[in-house]
Amino acid sequence: MERILSQQEIDELIRDLTVGGEERPADASAVVGEEAAAGIVPYDFRRPSKFSRDQLRSIERIHQQFGRLLGIMLGARLRTEMTVRVISVQQLTYGEFIRSVPNPSLLAVFDFGGSGDHIVLELSLELAYHIYERLAGGPGSARVGQREPTDIELQVLRHRLLGVVGDAYRQAWAGLLPVGIELRDVEVNPTYINLVMDQDIVLWVALQVELGDNGDTLNLCLPYSVLEPLLPSLSNEYLLRAQARPQSQDRARLQRLLSDTVVTVEAVLGSTRLEIGELLELKEGDVLILDTGIHDEIELHVANRPKFRGRAGRVGGRLAVRLTGAASTAPAQEPASTPEGEVASSASR
Repeated sequence: MERILSQQEIDELIRDLTVGGEERPADASAVVGEEAAAGIVPYDFRRPSKFSRDQLRSIERIHQQFGRLLGIMLGARLRTEMTVRVISVQQLTYGEFIRSVPNPSLLAVFDFGGSGDHIVLELSLELAYHIYERLAGGPGSARVGQREPTDIELQVLRHRLLGVVGDAYRQAWAGLLPVGIELRDVEVNPTYINLVMDQDIVLWVALQVELGDNGDTLNLCLPYSVLEPLLPSLSNEYLLRAQARPQSQDRARLQRLLSDTVVTVEAVLGSTRLEIGELLELKEGDVLILDTGIHDEIELHVANRPKFRGRAGRVGGRLAVRLTGAASTAPAQEPASTPEGEVASSASR
């Protein structure tokens, strides 16, 4: 039979569960300790984690490369030193991102991957006007209030700034995955950009831009629906396989670059050993006896490395070597120690 608690026992239980007027679960510290010991990680169902650590690190590396490329490409056009570095990569909802964007701002919508998916790039108008003035030939020192840019300013920024940003972003992704990046639209009011639903998960990448004495942030919003097809390719395992697998384009490019390279090819006829006294007494007309017979194969060295075997002969009035095969791939033997007072010499053509 169940025991019925008395009023005094009930009062004592309520008093034990209440601290400072706030109720707390019994043995809370013990519960937390048990969860930590069991390796339990708290999970927020209102904001589920969509990206693994490996995937976040890969995305961060891509944007680090994007920052380096943008600093080089845009800095050359602006005639000043420019550095762009990643300061954070984090997950949030699209509504949170849009509410954090000042109005007005320079907002560029890019097609990502050529499948109708879009990403957003946000740049403060203060930095955009500074870049615009430098593109127009000025020093970039003018101070402009938070006004919306004119149509002419938007056209210059669209073609001279955002076009370079798109090229740098495309090249940054090409080092891992070929992804099409095309500028689609430019806006100044964030409320006009309906990329995804407010509750949808996006990845926010913040980059710090240092341009001369000016600095500000450049923000990228990448919806999860855009990145989802690429996530399997952003794991460490895939990256290692991709790095180990030679790319046909890279091979063709290397062959093209190496085809005009000049190297030295030497035919090593043989070698012999001499005492230092004999070496000092050598004079014109002396004959050195080599360790190679007249019918033996000789080695051909390319850039001082043995690559081929062959037989010496003549073609017309010139010395020549007929190739008979590749040089031995066996590890090179350590040369025998030279007795004191002797030196080794070799003859080559």
